[in-house]
Formats: sequence, structure tokens, C-alpha cells
Amino acid sequence: MISLIWYSVGFSLAFDESICGGVGNPLTFFTMDNAGTAPETLLSLGTPFILFAAFQLKFAIIIPALIIGSMAERGR
Repeated sequence: MISLIWYSVGFSLAFDESICGGVGNPLTFFTMDNAGTAPETLLSLGTPFILFAAFQLKFAIIIPALIIGSMAERGR
């Protein structure tokens, strides 16, 4: 579920130009439309843009799992 949310709008919310100083525009990279294999110099210093998005996806998956695990541990 987290992967689908990250793939559709999460990456844009996290790494696009901010709207009114807040989160990014969710339509810029909606379903990774403007992301490709060309190196992106603004965000990732030469690595392919889609690889940078996949690397950030790893953390988007791990963090909720850590939070749920710690809540379950405290609940016992």
C-alpha cells in the first residue's frame, strides 16, 4: 500500500517545489510521469532520477513498519 501511495503522489509531495511554503505539488510527478533514467542534478547529484525515487521508497516502506512494530511492542 505504501509503495502505491509513494509511486502515485508521495514522491511529488516530498521532493517537488513547495506550494505556499508547504508540501510539493502532487501533480508534477503523478505516477512518475516526468521521472526517467536521465541523471537529475538538482536532487540526486547525477544518479538516475527513477533510482533516486526507488531509494527514497525504501525509507517510505521501512518507517511505517518501524512505527507499527514499536507501537505493538509498547502495547504488550
